[in-house]
Amino acid sequence: MTSTTWKEVLGTLVSGEDLSFDQAFWAMNEMMSGTAADSQIAALVMGLRVKGETATEVSGMVKAMLANAIEVNLDRVAVDVVGTGGDGAHTVNISTMAALTVAGAGIPVLKHGNRAISSKAGTADVLEALGVAINMPTHALSSCVADAGIAFCFAPAHHPAMKYAGAVRKELGVPTVFNVLGPLSNPGQPEASLLGCADLRLAPVLAQVQLERGFKSMIVRSSDGLDELSTSAPSQIWDVTSSQLREYSLTPQLLGLQPATIEQLRGGDAAFNAQVVREIIGGRKDGNFGAIRDVVALNAAATMVTYDAAKNSERFGPVSDSAIDRIARALPVAYGTLDSGAASSLLDVWISVSQRFALGA
Repeated sequence: MTSTTWKEVLGTLVSGEDLSFDQAFWAMNEMMSGTAADSQIAALVMGLRVKGETATEVSGMVKAMLANAIEVNLDRVAVDVVGTGGDGAHTVNISTMAALTVAGAGIPVLKHGNRAISSKAGTADVLEALGVAINMPTHALSSCVADAGIAFCFAPAHHPAMKYAGAVRKELGVPTVFNVLGPLSNPGQPEASLLGCADLRLAPVLAQVQLERGFKSMIVRSSDGLDELSTSAPSQIWDVTSSQLREYSLTPQLLGLQPATIEQLRGGDAAFNAQVVREIIGGRKDGNFGAIRDVVALNAAATMVTYDAAKNSERFGPVSDSAIDRIARALPVAYGTLDSGAASSLLDVWISVSQRFALGA
């Protein structure tokens, strides 16, 4: 049996053919071991983009990422809510607030994220501004989930080998398969997730990847390009919380929510967005805060539904029910968590616990 080579992999892509799982794994592993040249990495990701990435190719690359990652050994079913980024909308940190809302409702959260790349403030930037210690020892993250109900996986700390792709990503300056690998590569591999995908082309690919892995996920995107469920435009949902892929179109009116504008959801720097987080999880709902509150509750509700499926609890109905019906049943829980102050209290606990673990206590 001959060994895989760059000539074989790139030749396959140049011919417009799909890579096998093993070829995709090999190429990604070469990159993460530091043996691939920048030119080979660039040719790989652009060849995939021009051809169109398949679920098999993405799955192979995810396996290589996880094989090279510093893993988190979760001892319970947990959920992640994360997006690919790259939507260019500069909104407030919706997924971060949704994660706090979900955790405030008593659902374990292991959030994966990074600093800002294309936005003004990424999850890590905002959590840091709030006082959360984002550079906790990796071995303490499972304990943080147990003690605080939530923990944050800072991507660079868990995927150090991704540094070999850094220069290429920056120089290319266009979305590539790298944008979707992160959300799929949470080092704790939580069984449930809400994954936002700004690239319409790749959203069903992510859904197929998660379906084949047996994870309970919803892939979401709004028609105005947000990598979230939105109230500013109709949203699409690729639901794999059951044993099949089902697609839905969701408008805010279907759930009795007031339509918003992108401008109402606009954010700023880390300090500004951190203050918005405090206001929203503190129950504020006047002016633009009402619009932000709605979109946070919407994404939190969808995240709760994925966890419900992973636990087989049917709290929001059986997985045979439509995703929209189950989200509608979860919405009051999300709003109740915001209004009760539970999410705000949870953040205070998280700050304390994370700082304690960061100090090695």
